[in-house]
Amino acid sequence: MWSWRSGAAWLVWMCGLCAAWGAEPRPVALVGSVALGKADRRFFEYYVTAELGVVSEDRGEFLEPAEFPKYSMVVWLRECPRKFTPDETAAAKAYVESGGHLLMTNGAIIGALDRPFKAAPWIGAATWGYAQKGWQAEVLRTGDPCLAGVAAAGTPWLSGYHALMKFEGVNVLGKSGEFSTLGYQPLGAGRFIFSTYGPYDCRDETTKAQVLRIYRNLVAQAGPLTESAQAATLLGAAAPGRQLVLWQRDWDGSVESRLIWRPCGPRPEELLATLDFASAREEIDTAFFCAQAAQDVGEVRVKCAPLTAAVARGDTQTCLPGALRVLVMGQAPEVPIAPPPQGYAHVDRSRRGPFYLIPAEPLTSAGRPAFRLARYEPRTVWVQVNTRGLAPGAYTSRLEFSTAAGERLAELPIRVEVAPILMPDPRIVQLRTWGGGIGADPRLAREMGRQRCDAGVISYPDAQKIRLRSTETTLQDALRAKASLLRGRTPPPRLDFTRQWDDWLDLYLDHGITFLTLKDTRTGQWWADALTGRTCDMTEPYERWPEDWRAAYVDYYAQLQEYLSERGFLTAYPMWTDEPSYTAIQKNYLPRAKAYCAAGLGPGSTWTTPGWMTPQQVNSFAPWTRDFGMYQYGYPNLRRFLREGFVQLPAQSQVGFTRGGTGLAVRFPHHQSRILGWSVVQQGPPAHFIRTGPIWKGWLYYVDFTAQSWFRTGGVQGERLLAYGSSDLDDASIDMLTSSDWEGARDGVDDANLARMIEWYLPRLKTRAEGTWRRRLEQIEAERALWFTEQGPLAIGQREVHYHHEPKDGPVLDYRYLAATADSTRAIEAAKRHVLGILREMAPHVSPADVQVEWHDWALVRDGQPQITLVHAPGSPAARQAAQQLAEHIRCCCGVTLPVQPTDDLSSVAGPKLLVGLATDKPVKTLADQIDLQLDKRYPGLGGYRIKRFADQQVLAIAAVDEAGLNRGTRNGIRFLRPLGHWLLSPLPHRDAAAQQ
Repeated sequence: MWSWRSGAAWLVWMCGLCAAWGAEPRPVALVGSVALGKADRRFFEYYVTAELGVVSEDRGEFLEPAEFPKYSMVVWLRECPRKFTPDETAAAKAYVESGGHLLMTNGAIIGALDRPFKAAPWIGAATWGYAQKGWQAEVLRTGDPCLAGVAAAGTPWLSGYHALMKFEGVNVLGKSGEFSTLGYQPLGAGRFIFSTYGPYDCRDETTKAQVLRIYRNLVAQAGPLTESAQAATLLGAAAPGRQLVLWQRDWDGSVESRLIWRPCGPRPEELLATLDFASAREEIDTAFFCAQAAQDVGEVRVKCAPLTAAVARGDTQTCLPGALRVLVMGQAPEVPIAPPPQGYAHVDRSRRGPFYLIPAEPLTSAGRPAFRLARYEPRTVWVQVNTRGLAPGAYTSRLEFSTAAGERLAELPIRVEVAPILMPDPRIVQLRTWGGGIGADPRLAREMGRQRCDAGVISYPDAQKIRLRSTETTLQDALRAKASLLRGRTPPPRLDFTRQWDDWLDLYLDHGITFLTLKDTRTGQWWADALTGRTCDMTEPYERWPEDWRAAYVDYYAQLQEYLSERGFLTAYPMWTDEPSYTAIQKNYLPRAKAYCAAGLGPGSTWTTPGWMTPQQVNSFAPWTRDFGMYQYGYPNLRRFLREGFVQLPAQSQVGFTRGGTGLAVRFPHHQSRILGWSVVQQGPPAHFIRTGPIWKGWLYYVDFTAQSWFRTGGVQGERLLAYGSSDLDDASIDMLTSSDWEGARDGVDDANLARMIEWYLPRLKTRAEGTWRRRLEQIEAERALWFTEQGPLAIGQREVHYHHEPKDGPVLDYRYLAATADSTRAIEAAKRHVLGILREMAPHVSPADVQVEWHDWALVRDGQPQITLVHAPGSPAARQAAQQLAEHIRCCCGVTLPVQPTDDLSSVAGPKLLVGLATDKPVKTLADQIDLQLDKRYPGLGGYRIKRFADQQVLAIAAVDEAGLNRGTRNGIRFLRPLGHWLLSPLPHRDAAAQQ
């Protein structure tokens, strides 16, 4: 495997080889048409040029022969889409004669040249032939340099379908005097090479090792430009004399051991003089850059100065240490996890990819943060700014890089401008996840909170932790009892989920997780079987389920929904199956979905392409769907159907986009991850979330993706976007390591929140704007319509996507849509700065009347005015404190003070009321008696609470067993508050500023 340390020796050898041939090293061009040609190009780059550390350029389906001289070698794979003209044929010949190497595989030669080859006798063959059973080739030149390290004799891959007939050149593999499956024809200073062995046809490790070794030999013999040589030239031109060069650009790809950069060094305009951040308040902002050296500097130490703010009279104020973090992309600690023995290949954990972001602090040397840097290696360094708790204003810091001996290598000033703009919390565009789940692991919950990712999962419960209410009988005992405790019980016994889920949900709410995915179809089936003594085929239509069994199945999930509602959650969203076909939607999804809906839950799936072609298709399942987390293909259709009134979304529906894939996403170029959030803005409402993943399939912590699926150029990674920060799996105090993809998804979603804020404010500000400001708002509105277009102000755009598929078990799928796209992270960052600029313009015109506060579907504040009264018993200090805590939270958040009224008589309070109190408080006891609400040490138990909603009485109640339960219920209830419109109010007196304009 090629590495940057071995690359220096390779560079010396290659320079000597090129000098001997008198050739100037140039890149390798990869060309090839149709799907297989594209796959060949991907394999050739991954296993050949990248493995050698050679610079290659993917030139797509066709390359004009006039451009051949730009390259030391032209590799034309599989097919050519059209014949060469006579001039193009002459140019190809001239290229070879002048020292170029032209390699053509499979049928590319007959796509480019007429056969027989009378017009191109320089090929050295009469014609090209195809054999359905394969040409039975032999090894004719065992010692030929292109077979170095290859034992070809007797291998299954030796016989190929294509051959050159009566080949007169150097026949390496074939049959003497008859045909050649691998051979080359010297011509002038170069050579023409033919091979029947398509790289993508190498579908086992043995064939890959041997055939692709042949190609590596052939490429090396062409003396092409190496990444190290290219880096040396670029570094010398852009930054002569510098020991360590800092520059900024997205990488272009990756192999299992490293990132790929094109070119492999800085252009002058990419040199980094300062690292600048344009940030909102209460967000995490990320930037990365490359550190690269023309010498082997070995260990590089990093010193990060504290982030400081300029204050009055030229003084500075130091921020908290956590406001600035330095990370380096590298290899996460090895952990003792093996993939499941069934269906997964053995994993060599030493080959795990180095693609996680590791805080520089653990990479210490002599007590100082450090990382190793090989000669010419571009190493990505990441800087994260956490503006949570920072006031608006300008901040500065500095990175200093030095050798282990203390010699200064480089320094980088950091400038952070925190705008007087508050990032929404909770987000109005949400980051969510798929793929496994975070469970109740505090490390993963902390990571979700850090990212403001609202995505929790409750899965199949432990039946020993669920009890029959007010008893110690577990659900497991009740299900297994010979003398059934459940059979025929009407109504069914009430269940107690507190021991199963209370602590789990507290952990989630402590980290801001309020959206729950449910993965459980099994427990309701057990419950229904036990209650009725019968079973049911759940693939039968829901209406055909036996009535008593259907009622029992719904009852279990209705009880779960009631429990979750009393904990403050709106509902849970059961996710059944993954990427269902239209037939699977009808047969397998709908019966369960209808049951979940009957229970009050919000079913969904990972929707891909089936089901979105017509309103009739959508309406066949939409009424029983609440989670529309879909691939983007069908979304324009759905949006049009909604606009035209053919489809209606049910209440509590969640609409957004799912980014599918594998754990190899950790290696994606950063801008491909960050653009995800912008797609929500580009596609428009009602989409409001991005679901990315796989977030955490812990049982697949390590997977050899290539061994698992031969076509994946992946190597060893995991089905996850995160990694353990320690080899000790039991140490829950160590935070997870993140990845570029995960950070990019968060950055993009935060960008989308800023853009949606503009859309939120625009209609409100227009209603009261006059004169110049109104005309400016109209200009902003018109400009908004041009976002993502060539005429618009953003540096990001959109590309057309066409999807066509004819499934065997459903209607034809044909979608065309425009997807958000960006060429670079720098372009996305420019778009963010543009959006921040518009929000700065709006800020002076925002009023407290814009503030709204919601608690699910309850309005607590509307247009800056309180809409609810906080009520507590006058003789209850605990209840008074809870009411004050709620009022103070809302006042600090958005400047509105809710009225608080102590009373024992709820009817004496007009309008909507939020009652907080203990079971012994008179208003709580009166309400509990009215509805027969159990509130004692048996249920929900000591430290427990129940949140109840009474729309007819306009009462929302947080009722607790004891003081600990009230504290818990109040704290958790606050997590579901959703303030809006206050984002530009604090901390500046914007109204005064507006009055001065």
